[in-house]
Amino acid sequence: MVRRLSGRRSGSGQRNNLSRVLFFVTMTMMTLLLTACGDAPQSTLIRKGDAAARIWDVYGFLWIGAAVVFFLVEGLLVYTIIRYRRV
Repeated sequence: MVRRLSGRRSGSGQRNNLSRVLFFVTMTMMTLLLTACGDAPQSTLIRKGDAAARIWDVYGFLWIGAAVVFFLVEGLLVYTIIRYRRV
């Protein structure tokens, strides 16, 4: 005796898998198509122009701020591990 779950049709799993595969293939093809646009490679690290120089200054400020926060947090972490370790 075969028991079926109510609300599910037989074969719907295959259609669902097929639609997932088609979606994945479509998104992959769209990504490849859109990344091929443009003549020259784009980079945020190559500075050309006044606006790029200002943006680079902001990057530097953010990197310094992130480094300060990182070292403070890591220092507190090491201090806490050493101070409250069980002997």
